[in-house]
Amino acid sequence: MSRSCALFTPRDLNNKEDDLVATRLSKQRLSAEMNQALEKADQLHHENEKLLQEKAATTEELLATRMYLASLENEKKKASILDRFVEKHGDRMNKLRQHGQFSSGSKGESWRRDQYARECEDKLLAAVKRSLPNAVPLCNKILRRLEMQELSLREFSEREVDFINLLVELVSDQPTVSLKHMIEQEMNKLQS
Repeated sequence: MSRSCALFTPRDLNNKEDDLVATRLSKQRLSAEMNQALEKADQLHHENEKLLQEKAATTEELLATRMYLASLENEKKKASILDRFVEKHGDRMNKLRQHGQFSSGSKGESWRRDQYARECEDKLLAAVKRSLPNAVPLCNKILRRLEMQELSLREFSEREVDFINLLVELVSDQPTVSLKHMIEQEMNKLQS
């Protein structure tokens, strides 16, 4: 037994103590590194959450901006539709307001209903010339007045149809939808 005790010299004991101290230090260093790694992971987790919140806020702002731009584009389309309507009908409407009727200028004289209407006018004028020659100027005036009224009615009718199409385009999500197409869709819905 004394021999086995003699195997451990003070030097060996010092080495063992040094090894134990080194092991403890190594455990403490490892524990400190683990704590640092956990703190770093926690910090990264918080930064990630913050970035996710910023991303959500940015995405929301981007969506709001897109919606705003889409509404601006929609307003531009509506303004364009209104401009086309005014461009097409504005001058004629102003002339009607100013003069009360169409001038006997280019559109009034160049416009003809159709060949049959022209033949009827000619037959009527011929009959009036034969039976009441004094009434020819009056008859001619009445025929011109009727022609101008028909032209006015056609103008108003065309404007009314264009105005209805304008309203349909302004309220629809798809400005290219025509009145005819919209009516057909509604009729199909009713038949279903």
